[in-house]
Amino acid sequence: MKKHGFTLIELLAVIVILAIIAVIATPIILNVIEYSRKESAKDSAYNIVSAVNTYYTTSQLDSMPATLPLLVSFPDSNILIGGTVPESGSVIIKEEI
Repeated sequence: MKKHGFTLIELLAVIVILAIIAVIATPIILNVIEYSRKESAKDSAYNIVSAVNTYYTTSQLDSMPATLPLLVSFPDSNILIGGTVPESGSVIIKEEI
């Protein structure tokens, strides 16, 4: 008589292999999620800088004083941007290491 099915050893081997794959994949997935959050925060910061530059340019064209108090924080990260619109110069956004 021939039995059908898997033995306990075969099932345990499959469970161990799946556990090893999960242990290897989890840090990789978490790094991808963290990287995407940082990139999203940087994109938001660039969009804010672009909006401030547009406001500054528009206010200069309309001969209005360009005084825009700026304080922005991103809830999913530790980035906090504050200050006022500069009269001249440039904005540099650096990623902290």
